[in-house]
Amino acid sequence: MVLKSKLLDEKVVESAKERLKKVQNNVYIAKNIFYFKSSIDCMDKALNTNFYC
Repeated sequence: MVLKSKLLDEKVVESAKERLKKVQNNVYIAKNIFYFKSSIDCMDKALNTNFYC
């Protein structure tokens, strides 16, 4: 019973690690998209006015 519980715990931990890695990747991508969009907005503003990024 203890061995079965330990194996289950290991599977849960491994699953949690995989999920965390996916979440971290999604956060990284979201940050880059936000930064890219902000840069484009800044460039648009600079082209239309005397605004410098």
